[in-house]
Amino acid sequence: MDRETLFFVTDCFANLRELAMACTEPGVDLQGLLEGSSDGFDGAQGLLSSSGEGRVAAERLRELRSLVGAEKFREITDFWADEWVVE
Repeated sequence: MDRETLFFVTDCFANLRELAMACTEPGVDLQGLLEGSSDGFDGAQGLLSSSGEGRVAAERLRELRSLVGAEKFREITDFWADEWVVE
């Protein structure tokens, strides 16, 4: 990850663990965000998260996508979603 992209990531998330958690948060429509076809929040899945964390995660991920562009966003979210599952 280049320096500029890392700065954008830290503008949206406190740390990389928070980013990884957002990528796997129930209610986050990561595929919709990747395609730019949704607001990133799946209301049906979001019901599983009573604290509204899914909507917050989707908003942060959408902001990150707008900052880094679709291609870098896909690379970042693919890697960190897999990394979090492994951890």
